[in-house]
Amino acid sequence: MKKTIIITLISIVISACSSSRYSVYKPETSYSYQVIHINDKGDTLNNCSLQMSTLKNSFFGEAALRYDYEKCGNQPAYYEITSYIDNENYIELHPPRMGLLSFTAVLPYPNYHYPEGCVVSINGETYFEKTTFAPAKGKTISYKSEQKGSETLLYNGKEIECYTIKGENTSHIEELGQYRVKYFFNTTLGFVRWEYTLPNNEKIILELQ
Repeated sequence: MKKTIIITLISIVISACSSSRYSVYKPETSYSYQVIHINDKGDTLNNCSLQMSTLKNSFFGEAALRYDYEKCGNQPAYYEITSYIDNENYIELHPPRMGLLSFTAVLPYPNYHYPEGCVVSINGETYFEKTTFAPAKGKTISYKSEQKGSETLLYNGKEIECYTIKGENTSHIEELGQYRVKYFFNTTLGFVRWEYTLPNNEKIILELQ
């Protein structure tokens, strides 16, 4: 299995935050996502499932996270092990970065800073020594994200409030294209929707089931 070796530098600007909250992602819990690949006309190109599981062991000093892919991107079922952080100040998940989702490496990770109402701006860069996303190999790619505001999302037939985090790559745009992401975070359910926009305006959406 290929590994992604990265070095990341970030700067964070946070407004009006404190650190009182409870954990969302507890060890030995599974979350099922539907992965939908849509073209710029709204036609579905691919539809598969992704299982995200928090593990009780650690991975490079952080809590371990496993993704199980079921025939995503016309490939047989496979999995990867990565990590996540869930502490009193923020949550950050390493995203799935195999097969159809390898491009997610060049974007900000799903992250949410507490408490509710925080405005957070992040600018960072990642050097990719090795990566499953071949176009990024050997490059230092910059990105930015902003946590600001909330939206109502329909989840399992009910309206829920989600805080939104938007991100994009800010370098190598002529070479790689412009990748964008919008995360929807609920303080009880976690990240319920991950909405990626590719350079050709196709979308890949992860929806919590």
